[in-house]
Amino acid sequence: MKLFTQHTDRMSLKLFFSIVVLCWFNTPGASQKAQYKVVKKFVRKINEVSKEYVFQDSVLKQIQSSKDLVIGYSEYNNTWRNVPVCYYLVCFAKRKCVAYKYALRPYTKVGENYFQLDTIDLDQETIDTIITGVKKNKPWEIKHKENDESGECEHVSPEKITFCSISDASSKTLILSTKTHYYLSSYYAPEFYEFNCCPGNKERMLFLSTIAPLFSFFRNASNKIKDKK
Repeated sequence: MKLFTQHTDRMSLKLFFSIVVLCWFNTPGASQKAQYKVVKKFVRKINEVSKEYVFQDSVLKQIQSSKDLVIGYSEYNNTWRNVPVCYYLVCFAKRKCVAYKYALRPYTKVGENYFQLDTIDLDQETIDTIITGVKKNKPWEIKHKENDESGECEHVSPEKITFCSISDASSKTLILSTKTHYYLSSYYAPEFYEFNCCPGNKERMLFLSTIAPLFSFFRNASNKIKDKK
């Protein structure tokens, strides 16, 4: 009977510690700690591969200085200059994550604010998807810069290249920034070139794969913002 009791006590103690460990790994705190370790790795890598730079825009500068890491993209149409420049940013600081949609208007009416900044809550699934995408794609290795489409369609037939013409689309820029550095990669009409005209460019595919969860999240969030208004 004594042996049975000792065995039962040991089993109970083992079960107790198993439950404690299981609960610890499933608490938001544990998840946030693991998440922030990955964020710090991203910060070190971006600082390593990029030059020191602080945004000149006052709003972006404030966001950059107050966050450890910013993952996002901007969108700008060179043709329709009355369209706002929009920034879609997911920001990490002190194990917390927040998203911003920042629209900078080139022209405003009298008494109208020249910008609009919306703060958007993120769910953990979206955060995990964004972090996983950056970890997998390593977008700081994308070397492509704006206005460099030449030579990327050599694997496509000449007949199809004839239709690779677009002049009124938007440019998208991937933004990876720390408090002191940033890394940018820009494409003009990346979806058009990849899905309709000149598919298969490895770096452009990494670019689109990285911003895809951001685009999906902010598109849905923008609809919610409009509904509230």
